[in-house]
Amino acid sequence: MGIFGPENWLEKNGILTVLAPWLICADSLLPWQQFRLLPGKQAAELSQRLPQRYMATQHHRAPPLGKILNVSAQYTNIFLGGYVIHSPMPDESVHVTSMTLCLPQSFLSSLTHKQQEKYDDVWFHICAYSGFPVFMYSHIPDEITTHTHSHHKEVRIWNIWWD
Repeated sequence: MGIFGPENWLEKNGILTVLAPWLICADSLLPWQQFRLLPGKQAAELSQRLPQRYMATQHHRAPPLGKILNVSAQYTNIFLGGYVIHSPMPDESVHVTSMTLCLPQSFLSSLTHKQQEKYDDVWFHICAYSGFPVFMYSHIPDEITTHTHSHHKEVRIWNIWWD
């Protein structure tokens, strides 16, 4: 028995199947794999497959897993990233450590230069602009970066990490 469930619980619950298209190839000798750009539809499916007791877990200062999966499921412009620890490790688990948002280019111009320099100000404005639930405001990320979408100049990509 592992920390979060019986050995191989991720595979038995179909978690690895849901994550498979978004897993980044990793060294097969390592017991973990990263995933990125998980869409809301699959976030919703994960929330259905993960045991309820596991939904309150969180990675550092990130929102609880169940809550961030549910927020992602409600928005088409949010994609999640994180990692999976595989069996036979006793801490076999799923962790969400990042979020990628696609927002209009005009969002950046709504922030003053001074606001753009502080993560908590940027995060507050992202939450307000996106209409996120109030609980998200208190989960200030450790890092936020942004760049213009390479194919759609009217879209700005925001990468958010909770380390």
